[in-house]
Amino acid sequence: MLLGHFRFLVATTWLLYVFYSFYTYLPQHLPVAFTPYFYWLSAYDARLVDLLRGHGYGALYETPSVIDIIVFWAWLFAAIGMIYLQNWGRYLYLVLLAFGLAQTAISGIATLAPSQFVLLGVLSMLDGAVLALAFFSPIGSQFGSPAPSNPTIERDARKSDARPSL
Repeated sequence: MLLGHFRFLVATTWLLYVFYSFYTYLPQHLPVAFTPYFYWLSAYDARLVDLLRGHGYGALYETPSVIDIIVFWAWLFAAIGMIYLQNWGRYLYLVLLAFGLAQTAISGIATLAPSQFVLLGVLSMLDGAVLALAFFSPIGSQFGSPAPSNPTIERDARKSDARPSL
């Protein structure tokens, strides 16, 4: 797999994460009057919409909105770090996934529309692919390696049979 494909995969995953964040977060917190403007909410009867709004019922800990905002921006920084092959980027990505799993375990009942489940499944598979490539592929060995200051000079120096002077 080429490095460009890996970077595209990371960027695509982050963009889908942004879409998923707004797709699931906003409708749950809007007043009922806005329900008709979300097609997947307006396609269901009122009882089902009330059930979908019950997402998070029985949570052991309700995450404050400020934590959600911090995590959202941390995903951006992790994606940037991954795109530029920074070692901290892949570890931040891993920590954010672990945090998300822990948060899911204590966040109560999950009520999602079918389209949200599909998107969540796709995101889970993409996250697994990104982590596998970042840690267990030849791309993973490029993380944290310094880029040559002048690639042309260093490449020419490796070709030369000259011995370094003492």
